[in-house]
Amino acid sequence: MKRKWGDPLRNLEAPFMIQIEKSTGHLAGFHRNERRKDAEPSLTRKQCWEKAEQFLQQVFPDYTSYLQIEADQEDTDRQPREREFFYLPVYIRNIPVNHERVMVSVSTSTGKICVYMGVSYEMIRELEERDFPYPTLTAEKAFDLYVEYVRFRLRWFKDLEDENLPVYRLLYEPTTIRRDRFPRDAGHNQRLRYIDAYSGEPIWERIL
Repeated sequence: MKRKWGDPLRNLEAPFMIQIEKSTGHLAGFHRNERRKDAEPSLTRKQCWEKAEQFLQQVFPDYTSYLQIEADQEDTDRQPREREFFYLPVYIRNIPVNHERVMVSVSTSTGKICVYMGVSYEMIRELEERDFPYPTLTAEKAFDLYVEYVRFRLRWFKDLEDENLPVYRLLYEPTTIRRDRFPRDAGHNQRLRYIDAYSGEPIWERIL
């Protein structure tokens, strides 16, 4: 492997790996390659977030204009973890950008940033420059259009609670179909993903 890959393989053993977006010069990714230590977790999730926030202020100074941290779910029985993970979806003018978010992980024993997965500043600028028309469709009307395509079908599901005695349950599963192209019982039906906020047009997933 060393003969075949050379430097790229040695780069994986480097203490730090950094990715920079060439067009903007902003940090797009960061990874700290630390050896495992026996230190016990000493920082709370709140303290880890303070470390993550300090890091964001340096690498993404205007992050409060575009990122909103996901609300934590209360989990009083959660065991201490080696790392705390924070996910911040991207918003442009308070509208979430699909599948775009920033992730930061912090070591609970050292408080150091372990991993940072950023987003493209070029993409953010492009979206900001676009003059999107105001949505003409309310969320309630979009829901009414969506449910017209919803159907229910029976399907067997394996209950994995007991590995020694698997139980199969026959359950109703919601699904969406594209009635103008495929029959209802086709196994390769397209799923309805979204309703266009301006035209009300259904948007279907792509079949690869």
